[in-house]
Amino acid sequence: MVAYISSVLDAFDSGVILTDSRDVITEVNRRACHYLISHPSELVGKEVNKVLTELLMPRLKEPKPFGEWLEMAGALLDFSTGSSLIDNACEVTCRIGEEELYLVISASPVREADGTRSGALYTLRDITQAKRTQDMLQAVSDAAKEINSDLKIDEMIPGLFRIVSGRVPLEGMAVLSVKENGTAVVNGAIPSGFLGGVGATESLPVTPLSYNILIDVVTDIERSLETREDDESGGFSLLSRSLLRRLYDQGMRSAVALPLTLPGQLTGIWILASREEKSFSHAEMTFLEPVAGHLAAAVKNATLFQETREMYSAAVRALAAAVDLRDSATMHHSEHVSVIAKHIALEMGLPPDEVEVIELAGLVHDIGKVAIPDSVLQKPGPLCPAERAIMTNHSLLGASILERAGILAELAPLVRHHHEWHNGSGYPSRLGGAEIPVGAAILAVADAFDTMISDRPYKAGMSVKEAREELRKCSGSQFRPDVVTALERAIDKAIENQESWFLEITRGAGSDPGRPAEAYGPRTLVDQGDLMEKAITSKELEVLFRIAQEMKKLLDLDEVLRHIIRILAEEMGYTDCAILIPDEEGKNLVIAAGTGVSEKIVGKAVPRGEGIAWWVMNNGIPQNIPDVEMDERYIGDSNGIGSELYIPLEVRGRRLGVLIIQKAEKGGFTTSDIRMLMAVVGHISSALEVARLHEQVKKAADCDSLTGLYNRRVFLNALDSSIKAASYPRSDAVVSVAIVDVDELKLVNDLHGHLTGDSVLAKIGTYLKEGFRSVDVVARYGGDEFVILLPGMTRAQAEKRILDVIEKWLEDTVADMDGKPVPMPGASIGVATYPEDGKEARTVLAVADDRLRRAKLKRTSRASRKSTV
Repeated sequence: MVAYISSVLDAFDSGVILTDSRDVITEVNRRACHYLISHPSELVGKEVNKVLTELLMPRLKEPKPFGEWLEMAGALLDFSTGSSLIDNACEVTCRIGEEELYLVISASPVREADGTRSGALYTLRDITQAKRTQDMLQAVSDAAKEINSDLKIDEMIPGLFRIVSGRVPLEGMAVLSVKENGTAVVNGAIPSGFLGGVGATESLPVTPLSYNILIDVVTDIERSLETREDDESGGFSLLSRSLLRRLYDQGMRSAVALPLTLPGQLTGIWILASREEKSFSHAEMTFLEPVAGHLAAAVKNATLFQETREMYSAAVRALAAAVDLRDSATMHHSEHVSVIAKHIALEMGLPPDEVEVIELAGLVHDIGKVAIPDSVLQKPGPLCPAERAIMTNHSLLGASILERAGILAELAPLVRHHHEWHNGSGYPSRLGGAEIPVGAAILAVADAFDTMISDRPYKAGMSVKEAREELRKCSGSQFRPDVVTALERAIDKAIENQESWFLEITRGAGSDPGRPAEAYGPRTLVDQGDLMEKAITSKELEVLFRIAQEMKKLLDLDEVLRHIIRILAEEMGYTDCAILIPDEEGKNLVIAAGTGVSEKIVGKAVPRGEGIAWWVMNNGIPQNIPDVEMDERYIGDSNGIGSELYIPLEVRGRRLGVLIIQKAEKGGFTTSDIRMLMAVVGHISSALEVARLHEQVKKAADCDSLTGLYNRRVFLNALDSSIKAASYPRSDAVVSVAIVDVDELKLVNDLHGHLTGDSVLAKIGTYLKEGFRSVDVVARYGGDEFVILLPGMTRAQAEKRILDVIEKWLEDTVADMDGKPVPMPGASIGVATYPEDGKEARTVLAVADDRLRRAKLKRTSRASRKSTV
């Protein structure tokens, strides 16, 4: 009987100690002996409190709470009326050899039928794995909070470094974004000079479209430099030879690089490094991989944020160019005011974000002048009272324009009040002192300074010295004193250091008013433009405004394209136009939106390399085709089309598509058309890029990150919708559902590692994606299971299609961590069909699951018989 009890106790996962009514140990299992580092013969017959005090307490991290609990537990055992004690447990941290364990120790009374206590049961339960998992999840949560705390990677990365270094040996960390040309750019680094610091670049053999990129762990950088091939033959290794050399030169001896991926796209790379060899192993990946998932989204968001800011800045600069072209006498003024205002703001120590707003407001501070008649704006002499009243209204007009533009609204208060005086006698609101926004007060000084030193048709500009004296005279009355003082300091520094910004804006200051503008050289936002072109008309300016307004509605790519096409038609009179963008594979240019002759062929694909559109897409050069019939590159029907204009849609060197404008007459486009369209396509390209990124983020919520297939949620919604549609009266539609379970994936993981297993799943995902119709829905259901929705297919047809796909992938292999080929595993399938196997989605899915289970049992039984033979 005693042997039986011992066997039962030894089967427990926890340590167990049984005592009699005198608290003397009568039984103890092997696991309890392990925790107490003792033999049963040394424990049985001894008082339990003494054993725990002498054998366990000295090895506890915090022995005092345990001692207090032990004393309390002994007292409560006699007074407890139940079979166990509520909350009578103590969590301790115990060291056994080199290992640190988390144990939960509890005590419960053992009673006879009459309620008399006959003994006690002590349990020692190991919660180490659960505790570590909890700690790891908390660390991942903390890292995610830090990652999401700031859209700027370089601002967020110190906090992330602190959290990660608490769990992983770490002396260097960098987050790099990957550009389309394979260049990786450091977005944030700790220490600040790690891998060259923010802005440093590295050429890699990967691009954002690269897939199935594995984690790269280098345990000995010095050895890897001796054995690793050159970058060109390094495949998809993230730690290229040049990167390893840079790490080694900075004293690092081991490193790990994790790909930062969203569905279908590599957004960046996360590099961690240590000065010790073998600091990283795949054991740390359970923590690092989830963090990398959050970091991938952060890098994408940071890129989107930066591109939105650049788009915002481009809108401002386009408006500034419009003002410059409208009044040739003040052609440099907007840019100069912006530069001067920026340096005043920096000298005053304003925050970077506020400096940026002031700088942009300087570019458009006179945007209201576009509504001022030319007779007033370009009058060569002084203005009469009526004309001055019209001119003084320009700050209100400018603020109104910016407020209507939406994304430029934050600039409006600075533009509205940049003619207010410090003593309250300015316009339009007669604000004074602290009532005037500091940005507006800065613009007032910058505006006045540049106006005083600039030549005008009716006066010669002052010298810098004269202008400074005039500002001092007006300090405290017209201008805010601390702003004037800040400009004085900025000028003194610029003169002492010969700073280029100051040399540029003061070039020609105080010169002869008759000096021709050509003598100064091109110095404006439109340096490369034709200065003899007519000024931008009000109609053209309206197009710029409407494009800017449409950028607020970037919720759907198709909607954005339709809006832009409509604006080109309504405002510019281009009734025949189209926008072409590449498809997902980049094999075709697809007409995504069109009007006039192109409206009927929206959706048509132009194969790679064919036609003028592909020539422009590849070369990035606009093409004015005066006679389409005379251009050998032209394809398609020229009926009703005499001439065409092709403009590339480009953002920072990345070509997103092509804008085509068509006219019935030959030679229908002038240099004026090209000039204005080149100004507009910058906004179109920016809007298109942001909308495309929005589509990618939206897709990420519906897709599995490893395989790029739809996720379980999308599949279940599609299944429910398909069966509801098939159940309509007089419908004889069938819907088949298949579950595919990869055979022996665990064996692949055990023999070759989980990363190889991930490669298998990714490759299977590719075969499934390419092996079914566009109407079919292929998804990863979870783990090693995939599901497929096949509308209109019978069970037999579905099974044949799936088996054909499996047969294809069985001919393929994946590479393990050493580059050796690993055969692809097979799969078991279960297929069910509506309405034959059920009238509800869950019923059909359950039948498919049951058939899968039977198929796997059958395969297992067959394999067992074969091994027996």
